[in-house]
Amino acid sequence: FGFDLNHFHSLPLYDAVEYLINTFELHLRANAYLQFFLDEVFEFTLKKEANLSAFLSFWEKQGNTKSIISSGNDGAVQIMTVHKSKGLQFPVVIYPYANEQIDYTQRSHLWVNLPENFKLPVALTTHPSKDIEHPNYVDIYEDLLQNLEMESVNILYVALTRASEELFILSEDKRSQKSPVAKLNTISGLLMSYAEKSLKGSIDVDIDYSWGELTPPKPKSVQDQTLETKELVFHSPSPKLNLSLVTTAGKLWSQELEEALEEGNLMHSFLSRIKDKNDIEASLSWHIENGLLEEEQKSFYEKQLKSITTHNQLVEFYSGTDEVLNEQDIYFENQILRPDRVNLRGREAVIIDYKTGLASEQHQQQLETYSQALTTLKYNVKKRLLVYIRESIDVKIV
Repeated sequence: FGFDLNHFHSLPLYDAVEYLINTFELHLRANAYLQFFLDEVFEFTLKKEANLSAFLSFWEKQGNTKSIISSGNDGAVQIMTVHKSKGLQFPVVIYPYANEQIDYTQRSHLWVNLPENFKLPVALTTHPSKDIEHPNYVDIYEDLLQNLEMESVNILYVALTRASEELFILSEDKRSQKSPVAKLNTISGLLMSYAEKSLKGSIDVDIDYSWGELTPPKPKSVQDQTLETKELVFHSPSPKLNLSLVTTAGKLWSQELEEALEEGNLMHSFLSRIKDKNDIEASLSWHIENGLLEEEQKSFYEKQLKSITTHNQLVEFYSGTDEVLNEQDIYFENQILRPDRVNLRGREAVIIDYKTGLASEQHQQQLETYSQALTTLKYNVKKRLLVYIRESIDVKIV
């Protein structure tokens, strides 16, 4: 192949990888994985110490965690947690292992106030259970149970509402011949109880049982999947390197796109690229080009974004006169904070945070923490705004 080791070591890291690909003719079998690897090398050279030994150490530790996320338009199966599926929708969803105990406390812990005759003011209780009868403990334990039950019900709601056409729930009958009654503190017990009430009868123990009707899939028209290819431009001169970059939306995903998809909130992703009202078109186009948005959805989101940037309580902050920091990290009291938007006018600051759910007191507390962090940085916080994005835009001054 004519590989020159001395020449390889004389090149910068990214150029050396290009030289390696070219020399061993890996470009003849170039695919998404090779392109992804090149992207990882390039990103490493921007953020880390750009030498070969540092990259090899990095890749040895994190290489197995890297993956290419492909579009779901090609019959792909996506595996994710219930939390990550929030805000997303799929034609078919399979929810396996639906057996969890909704008030399971063994992964929790409690801090309990102790009487004055103890040397310590509080005690840590791991693996809490109902066996302790101390009055200081009982109330806290009951609160824990209620919170766990509420969290489990919320997660169950998300899992059961992700499917637009078909939902398959795989559960296990935890009953026995000695105890044939379903336990209502488990998801399997709740499902069993619901099935029995719907059928107006009992279901025998220790049998395989299925309930519901399977609807045949609707035929879909075959779309043209022709890929548009463009010549890949390298940073170093490699005239013989014949790689193509796939640019059809949704075929390849960078790490940045993967994070946007996992976030499950397109509006936040749109707004993170908007500093003033003139950026709306560019933000939407970027998401379309990179497979995060369908062309036919553009007008809907464009209308929503314009309703934000032209809102009478917000319009001055999208006029382009302020310095704008979108989703910038702030280190404050041993934690990383990331306000959605901060407008700066000299040493004066306005904090804007976007929400898509119901109003919560926690949202106000979050803005208060952001405000404290900016005050510590010697900024005078003039306004704190919560922007609730629903069918209409609701702005709340905190």
